[in-house]
Amino acid sequence: KKYNESSEEIASHTIRANHELLLGLTAAKEASEKMTNEFPDLLGVILENGKIIRGNGSFCDVLGCEIEDVIDFAIKKLFKKKTWNLIKRQFKREDPITTFTLELPIDGSDAERIFLWTFNRFTAVSDRRGNLWSFLAKDITKQKQTEGKLSAIFSAIPLGVMTINREGKIDWPYSAYSEVLLDRDDLTDLDANEALFGKSKRFMTTEDIEHIGNLMGLLGEDEDWYEMVHKQLPTEMPFADSLEALEADKWRSLHYSPVVQNGIIEKVLVIVEDITERVRQRNEMSQQLTKEQKIAQLIFDLQDIDQSLLEPCMEDIDSYMSNAETAAKDGVDSRGFCDLLHGIKGVARTVNLNVYKSFVHEMESRIMRNAPTIDKDSAKYLSLEYSALDEEWKEIKKYQSIIYGRNETGESKVKVNDGISWDDLKERQARLLEQYTGIIGDSSEFGDQFVKIKNSIQELSHVELNLLTEKFHHLSEITAKRLGKNIELVIDWHDNKVDKPYLSILTEIITHLLTNAIDHGVELPEERVASGKDAIGRISMEGTLEGDQFKFKLVDDGAGINPEKVLASAIKKGLVKDGADMSKEDIFKLLLASGFSTVEEASDISGHGIGLGAVDKRIKDNGGPKGLEISSELGKGTEMNFELCLTS
Repeated sequence: KKYNESSEEIASHTIRANHELLLGLTAAKEASEKMTNEFPDLLGVILENGKIIRGNGSFCDVLGCEIEDVIDFAIKKLFKKKTWNLIKRQFKREDPITTFTLELPIDGSDAERIFLWTFNRFTAVSDRRGNLWSFLAKDITKQKQTEGKLSAIFSAIPLGVMTINREGKIDWPYSAYSEVLLDRDDLTDLDANEALFGKSKRFMTTEDIEHIGNLMGLLGEDEDWYEMVHKQLPTEMPFADSLEALEADKWRSLHYSPVVQNGIIEKVLVIVEDITERVRQRNEMSQQLTKEQKIAQLIFDLQDIDQSLLEPCMEDIDSYMSNAETAAKDGVDSRGFCDLLHGIKGVARTVNLNVYKSFVHEMESRIMRNAPTIDKDSAKYLSLEYSALDEEWKEIKKYQSIIYGRNETGESKVKVNDGISWDDLKERQARLLEQYTGIIGDSSEFGDQFVKIKNSIQELSHVELNLLTEKFHHLSEITAKRLGKNIELVIDWHDNKVDKPYLSILTEIITHLLTNAIDHGVELPEERVASGKDAIGRISMEGTLEGDQFKFKLVDDGAGINPEKVLASAIKKGLVKDGADMSKEDIFKLLLASGFSTVEEASDISGHGIGLGAVDKRIKDNGGPKGLEISSELGKGTEMNFELCLTS
């Protein structure tokens, strides 16, 4: 009306416009259908019962039918019954998108094409018909064939080739030989940290284990991060098939390459190689060189040792070795065996027998590290360790005999106590006692005389404690020097003598206490000066004999024992409950608990938390019911006492 047009003209314009719109929609629909039908992937729509109501050209090609004939085709015919049941179960899930990877046979032939299927749920059309589902299927046959070829190539080379994904898992595919190298049945989706390093960590250093964490930390980081940490990643890895093995018997090499996308490390490619033979040959060459150096060092050590100290110390170690052999056969636990090793190490350190000291310290560390495994069958494992210990000791004694000589019966020619050897004393005592017993018998007439004679003969086996003085001064000197401390040691034995067997027992116990006082008691010179003390630390040792009762006291003027630190360490180790109310004396007794130590890191001096507990046990095992007694004043020093009953 606005343009003075009749209603007929308006209707004509409307019909023409609608016609043009329909033509446009039809053209768009035809273009869309053409594009959809030419789409290389399979597209379509189905009902929940599997009835197809729409399919594109690619889908019809797979079915082998025309587009007009695809309607009402049952898609379940494409799948095995179990597969279709699986799809139907997925239709019931609340998750609107479900993805399957399925194999689809073609034309009934043996050939197979593999599609990655994605089903997407529409809003329900009606309660009767249920939901509509669209599907998209991508042909991944070539991809799978490529993966198969890669697997075949991987299987033919003696290398482990695998990738670690951003979740820290091992991806498929990986080379079949990877399973052989890592002694695993299936690596897919395994935690890479455990799969690669699980059977190696107990043989690796703490630093190497930290660097393994850096490898896992690369994933998801900027590619520049790899340049910062890759030199720290472990490239040679000790390995053992069995989790029970105490030592690594194989070696693997590791090579890493980052897989970067958009500047981010998405994966890490790892190549694993068996280098056991290469490492074995390298170690043999190194050991040969090391053995020659060790022999040279041993000869230097033996030549530098004071001969008056050498023989008693050799006998002390012989005594320890005998006890170690018995302990290994009896199946003592790993800590008990290490108590003996700690004693051997202390004696070796006394005379600067560095080769054996280092060997024993490495063994001690190895046993403590593998204690849980060893204690399951200690007799088996410790017997092997003892054999190695004994073999090394025999080697040292062999070179001792070369340097100092032995008589025709193999006895040492080193003399002590006015030129008479210990073996000579023992033999002479036994011979004289037998002789006089045969002459005097049990006659009461000669009873008093016999006792006097017997006592005189027994005096032959008594040795002066003063024999230990030079040994302990030497131990004090070398230990203090290594720790950067200055020590003045005062010793008073009051000219007492003891029966020879007790000399080695006292040597063992006092060696521990003296070493402990130097290491943990006396402060460094600068610390002493800062606290108003003389730079030189002072330690006094006194041994007295009253009848058969031997009393010993060691006093140092060091820092003293901090009861709060001891208690905190005991709580941390679970020896006492947090909040326990204990006297200072009771806290000091905690120092004697097996394995107790406030030292964070073991050394050949501090050991592995064995010292005072082993000393206390040794005292009690040899006639000292009170064990080791400790008193201390913070900032002023510590005193340690023990008593032994030295019965003949």
